[in-house]
Amino acid sequence: MQEQYLWKKAGWFRREYTLTRGSEQLARLVFRGWGSGATVEMPGGSWEIRKAGLWKPRVSVLRPGTEWTAKAHWSGNYDLETPVEGAFRWRCLSMWKMRYGWTAFDGTPLIRYRPLGWSHCTHAVEFLDEQPLTDPRLVLTILGGYLLALAQEELAAVSVVVAS
Repeated sequence: MQEQYLWKKAGWFRREYTLTRGSEQLARLVFRGWGSGATVEMPGGSWEIRKAGLWKPRVSVLRPGTEWTAKAHWSGNYDLETPVEGAFRWRCLSMWKMRYGWTAFDGTPLIRYRPLGWSHCTHAVEFLDEQPLTDPRLVLTILGGYLLALAQEELAAVSVVVAS
């Protein structure tokens, strides 16, 4: 039986998320202020996430000596410039925009985020390819959580504008 991994928002008004396996915290993502910059804290060290651009943004994950970049498409997908642990594209995996995840070049889902409960503050993270959780894979999982958090915040902002 696979262990349960959870991606959880720390609170309604806090822009902070954690990835846990059982009761063990594996990593923490903290947004800086109200911008899109964030810091990832994990046992192997910290990483920085930056988003640049408006129409076709690029998201970079940085650490001294390492940089990963994901480019956005109009559809909301993000493609990694260099695949990480076989993962290439972040995309929606369901018709109702409820499940997102990382897929391989051929579209095979590798990591899936499935909402638990009505508030979407907690997601089950499912590793579908049975590979071990390495540090690059952990950072990739956090990057997916970051993209999910941005999508949820953008949806909330659009909802407020439409309702006004």
